[in-house]
Amino acid sequence: MSPQASRLLPFRSSLLLFCGLSSLLALHEGCAIVGSSTGSDSATVSGGVAQVCIGCSAIAPETITQLKAQGITEAALNQFFTVMGREKTPPDKLDHELRDIAKNYLDLKTKIAALLSEDPEGTALIQQARQAVEAVNFPLAERLFNESSQRDEQAAQHLRQVATTRLTSAAAAQAANGDLQQVQLNFVNAQAYYRNALRLLPPSDKEHRGQYLNSLGNSLLDAGIRTKGADIHNFLGEAATAYHAALTVCTKEQLPLQWAMIQNNLGIVLREQGIRTGGEAGTRLLAESVVAYREALTVSIKAQLPQQWARTQNNLGIVLREQGIRTGGEAGTRLLAESVAAYREALTVSTKAQLPQQWAGTQNNLGIVLWDQGVRTDGEAGTDLLAAAVVAYREALTVSTKAQLPQDWAGTQNNLGLVLRDQGTRTDGEVGTRLLAEAVVAYREALTVRTKAELPQDRAMTQNNLGLVLWDQGVRTGGEVGTCLLAEAVVAYREALTVRTKAQLPQQWAMTQNNLGLVLRDQGTRTGGETGKELIRQAINAYELALQVRTRGALPVQWEQTMNNLKIAKQALEDRK
Repeated sequence: MSPQASRLLPFRSSLLLFCGLSSLLALHEGCAIVGSSTGSDSATVSGGVAQVCIGCSAIAPETITQLKAQGITEAALNQFFTVMGREKTPPDKLDHELRDIAKNYLDLKTKIAALLSEDPEGTALIQQARQAVEAVNFPLAERLFNESSQRDEQAAQHLRQVATTRLTSAAAAQAANGDLQQVQLNFVNAQAYYRNALRLLPPSDKEHRGQYLNSLGNSLLDAGIRTKGADIHNFLGEAATAYHAALTVCTKEQLPLQWAMIQNNLGIVLREQGIRTGGEAGTRLLAESVVAYREALTVSIKAQLPQQWARTQNNLGIVLREQGIRTGGEAGTRLLAESVAAYREALTVSTKAQLPQQWAGTQNNLGIVLWDQGVRTDGEAGTDLLAAAVVAYREALTVSTKAQLPQDWAGTQNNLGLVLRDQGTRTDGEVGTRLLAEAVVAYREALTVRTKAELPQDRAMTQNNLGLVLWDQGVRTGGEVGTCLLAEAVVAYREALTVRTKAQLPQQWAMTQNNLGLVLRDQGTRTGGETGKELIRQAINAYELALQVRTRGALPVQWEQTMNNLKIAKQALEDRK
C-alpha cells in the first residue's frame, strides 16, 4: 500500500453529530457543524442527517434518541445545531447545550399552548405563531407574537384611558358627596367620602388629588374646632397631615394658586393647634402658622389676587396677635405691632364699600389687637391705643348689625365692653364713670343675642365680663347705689356659673368663682352685722372652691392670686369678730 499523506480515523460510536444539509456555519477545532437556515419567514426548515465529525466532543446517541422521544423533530434538531454553530459552542459542551436548548423549546411549546387573547384576531395570530414554533420557523413566530402583543397593548391602552376617565368621574362623584355632607355638617361622613375619592382617583391626576386632600383637611379642621376633648387634637393633627400631603402634589411651580390656598389653610390649622397647645410646642405651632401664611403671600400678591391676599393678611394678623399675647417684653410688643400692620394691609383691599362683611371682621380683629397693645402700654400712648380700639369696634358695628349679623354684632359688642371697661378703670371722675356705664350697656346688648339656650358659653363669658364692670362701678359708687351694683355683679357671676361648671369648664369655673369671691368680700365689708359676715363667708367659700382647680402644681400663678384673696377675706372676717 502506498504511503498516504494522511489517515482517515476509524468511526467511534461516541462521536456522532447530526448536521444540517446546507452551508457550513462554523469550523471549530476540526469539527464541521453545518445546518440549514432559511433566512426568511416563509421558508421551511429541511431535515438533517447523521454525519461523522472529526475531533469534536461526544454527543451520545442516546441523547438524540431521548430528545426525539420527547417530541423533538429532525427540523428542530437541525435548528438547534444552527444556533450552536452561530454561538460557536465548544465541542465539549455540545451535548449539554443541546439538552438545554431542547428543554427550553419544549417549555416554550407548553407555555404558548395556554396562551390566549381577549381579541379574536389576537388569538388567531397566537395560533399561527404556535404553528411557526412547531415548524421551527422562529423569526415568523416572533413576528406573529409581536403583532398579537401590539394588538392587546393598544386595546389595553384604550381600556386604561377609559378606566382613567371613569375612575376620575367616580372620584369626583365621591368628592361631591363629601361636599354634600359638609353642607350638612356631617364631617365624619364627609371625610369618608373624600378618602374614597382619593382612593379612586388615578395617581397621575395631581390637581384633583390636591383638591380632595385640601377638602379632607377642611373637613377635619371643621370637625376639630367643633369637637370637645382629646378628639380636637386628633382632628386638627389629621387636618395638618392632609394639607401637608396636598402640598406635595400641588407644588408652587405647577399649581401656584392652589398651592397658596392650601398654605393659607395650613396656617389656619396650625394656629388652631397652637392656641390649644401650651409651652414650647404651642409657640412652635404658631410660628409654623406664620411661615405658612407668609408662603401663601408670595403667590397671593395684592395686584393679582387682592381678595385672597387680604384674607391671608387678616389670618396672619390673627396668629401674630396670638404670638404677641404669649410673648413678653419688646418681642411681644413687636409681634402685636406686626399684627396691626397685617390688619391695616387687609383693610386696603377689604373696604367697606366693596367687601363690607370682611371689612367689619377685620375691623373687629384690629380692635382686639389695639386693645392688647393698650393694656400693655402705660400713659397717654396706652390711652390712645384703647381709644383707637373703640373706634375700630364702632366701625365694625356699622356693618355687623343686630338685624343682619346678630352673632357678629354680639361678639363685637362684648369686645367693645372690654375696652370701654379698661378705659373706665384708667380714667377718674365722671368720664371714667361714663365709660364704665357704656361698657355695661355694651355687655347687656350682647346678652340680648347671646342667650343661654342658643349660645351658652358665649353668654357665660359675657356674664363674667359684665360682673367685672359692675364690680368696678360698685367699688367706685357709694351708698345704696353702689350696694345695688355689687349685688348685680353677684347675679351676673352666678348666672355664668350655671354654664361654667367644674366638670365641663374647670378653669373658667375657677376664675368665675374667684371673681365672685372678690365682689362678695366687698359686699361683706360694706355691710354690717351678721349679713356682712355671711357675705364674707360666702366669699371664702368661693375662693376655696376656686382652689380645687387652681392648685399650686397645675396653675401656680392663679393659685397664688386666689390664696392671697382668701387670706384677705379671712382677715376681714376675723376683724369683724
